[in-house]
Amino acid sequence: MTIVSGLADTALAAVAVPPTLPVSSNRNSELSVTLIDSSASWQACAADWDELTLRHPLHGQAWLRSWWEEYGQHQGQLAILRIDHMGHCVGFAPLFVERTWKGTALRFLGSGTTCTDYLDIFCRPEWSVRIGQALGKWIASSSCHSLFGRIDLIELEGHQANAAGVTALQDALAQSGWTEEIASLESCWVVSFPRTWDEYLQALSHRGRRRARNAMKNLHSGLMSYHAWHEHDEIVANWQVFVELHQKRRHQKGEPGCFAEGHFESFLRRAAFRLAEQGQASLVALRLDNKFIAAALQLHTENRTCLYQTGMDSNYIKLEPGHVINAIMLESCQAKGIGQFDFLRGNEPYKARWNAFATPLVRTRLWNPRLTTQVRARMVAMGRCVKQWFSTETETRNKEQE
Repeated sequence: MTIVSGLADTALAAVAVPPTLPVSSNRNSELSVTLIDSSASWQACAADWDELTLRHPLHGQAWLRSWWEEYGQHQGQLAILRIDHMGHCVGFAPLFVERTWKGTALRFLGSGTTCTDYLDIFCRPEWSVRIGQALGKWIASSSCHSLFGRIDLIELEGHQANAAGVTALQDALAQSGWTEEIASLESCWVVSFPRTWDEYLQALSHRGRRRARNAMKNLHSGLMSYHAWHEHDEIVANWQVFVELHQKRRHQKGEPGCFAEGHFESFLRRAAFRLAEQGQASLVALRLDNKFIAAALQLHTENRTCLYQTGMDSNYIKLEPGHVINAIMLESCQAKGIGQFDFLRGNEPYKARWNAFATPLVRTRLWNPRLTTQVRARMVAMGRCVKQWFSTETETRNKEQE
């Protein structure tokens, strides 16, 4: 992790206008920035939001509003920024304001343990540079300061390193001396399907092909049955099957499981049910005799299926229920003509064995050039170095004891 100085010391010009009115980025660009600070105003933008997020399930209002209602509103203030050109919406910055010992921070909605992947400032690529400049000016404006005080930190978690909107904002703020700190997160793992299932199997290792074919045999022989629930009422009715299998797997590993934390269960249930109403979520499960032994929650775009979470009963580990359900989901997607299957974030080795390729994600922190903020930035960097040192020392000692 490094902290890189910005390119110039000139502060961005302040723009003093009321927060609920458009803030002109400059006369030539004809862009304006408007603050959305209520759920009602956010929902009123639903059509534009869907258009600019390309209806990705992790970026839609069903997902992010569920996160805000369960997590965000208890942490800070809604601060979505809408960018317009000649009265037409061309971008959204999905942000909220949080105050911690690091200072006043703008963060992505969906941040934290929910792992909302591929976040960005939502816009078409051709607008990204101008939108980045407009956002930079709004952050430096008296309008922003009157609402939130000076922004010390902008923390953008779960985006690709080349995300167009984030990169444009980085460049705009670097011109006024903001510094950046970029840390790697775990990757998303994506399978791109060839024309036929047999072609896909040929791309796997010899062992991988054999295991995939055995998995399908277990299904077709009648040893196991596969269930898929796509309708809202079906997902509601079978939700507890999925939760219990996920928790059972975690408990068998000696872990509490994410559903032990009430906020997460409430968030995911709310988000999944809302997505199901839009036809963008499904539950799948494996049954052996009269007992469910594996389940998974899938999220859907037009040409990609995302695997958000799974669960299985390790008492049946010899039957490889996790491998079987993955094989069925992959084969089903390929048969439907879906172009990609996304295992989402997490570097578990099994993903590469399914011929999935890594899409790295990062977290970017942008620090205000003020002296007090830069001191905090260096404290954060130092703390991380100390933590890494202790982690390395502990791992070395454990190996020596073995």
